[in-house]
Amino acid sequence: ARPGTAFNGIFSQITQKPQKTYSSFYWFANLADLGKAVKIDSDNDMYCVAATNGKNHGILLTHYNDDDDTTSKKVKLSWNGMGDNYKITVYRTDIDNFTTSLLSHTG
Repeated sequence: ARPGTAFNGIFSQITQKPQKTYSSFYWFANLADLGKAVKIDSDNDMYCVAATNGKNHGILLTHYNDDDDTTSKKVKLSWNGMGDNYKITVYRTDIDNFTTSLLSHTG
């Protein structure tokens, strides 16, 4: 990334603060740290990657449509094989939220 250039969507040219694009790099780095990619099935306009280290698991899910007037999309998540002892935290990342927790559940 080159802050201050016209072709950079990661940092603001004016404030040099991270833009919403930065969050995808931040969260993807967390997945890479887990080490092992996991196969994912996804739907139209929904893109997802996942990883695990055998103990911890993570997914990065995004709804992308190039139409600025596109509406939000409801998402149903399901997973298997997590056992009886787990913690799930869902974060929303957009222009106003970077690491805002929307949901936390422990089983």
